[in-house]
Amino acid sequence: MDATYDDAERAQSLRDTSQETGDHRSLGEGRVRSTPPMIALSHVSKSYGDKLVLDGIDLAVEQGEFVVLIGPSGSGKTTLLQLLNKLLPVDSGGIYINGKAINTMDGTVLRRSMGYVIQGGGLFPHMSVARNIGIMMELSGRPRKEIEERVDQMIDMVELSRSLKDSYPNQLSGGQQQRVGVARAFACDPDIILMDEPFSALDPITRTDLQDQIVKLHRAYRKTIVFVTHDMAEAVKCADRICVLQHGTIVQYDTPARVLAHPASDFVREFVGRARDLERTLGAALGCKEEQ
Repeated sequence: MDATYDDAERAQSLRDTSQETGDHRSLGEGRVRSTPPMIALSHVSKSYGDKLVLDGIDLAVEQGEFVVLIGPSGSGKTTLLQLLNKLLPVDSGGIYINGKAINTMDGTVLRRSMGYVIQGGGLFPHMSVARNIGIMMELSGRPRKEIEERVDQMIDMVELSRSLKDSYPNQLSGGQQQRVGVARAFACDPDIILMDEPFSALDPITRTDLQDQIVKLHRAYRKTIVFVTHDMAEAVKCADRICVLQHGTIVQYDTPARVLAHPASDFVREFVGRARDLERTLGAALGCKEEQ
């Protein structure tokens, strides 16, 4: 096994010795809870016409956890993410946020309570950097002074220059746009942040920098993050747990170290192999989150 994967396994084994071993495919059998998970899906299915995209998904994400959804195109990653904030309705099953069924919640209110980052940052082109970051606070009626102070804090947090506050998205690099998107996601201090392949369109150096940034922010703020990617190396670097999807089902849900060391199927093993091949080809260190 490559040295970086050995390092990943050692680091992960130290991080949470209270986690049960094995292939987690449901709501966390064997765990003793005093509170509900931050996010729970119970037997969730979703179809587009005759095409079944998600098939009876059971999944739990704990408060403060960084969970990465990974799988090939069409495996249901983005659909699952969009079900969490009611951009799409479920066909069957239930989704719960901190124990409360989201079918009882207003979709707009729910989405405003979560951070959401997509490719390109999803910035409003007609708004300045400062307004893009502060727009959700503005919509929730926060005082202007509070918004201005928070915008400055967020710009500093993502390591952008405050001189960019009056710039517009088309004046920024791709990496800067993504940093603004991350800043906006954190600005309202949400409990949950959803990220849909936010770094996939960036060059390798910028992508690595932003991966490091989001890991650092997660350590500092302990937000619950659900992150979609097709890149196993990115998943290993960022995740507390990796949820591997194939044909709309969960084939493995476990820590990065255990996914690497004990892939649950040939399909998962192939994903791990691709990450190793990419690492060897590029000569890049995977990196892995250290012990918290």
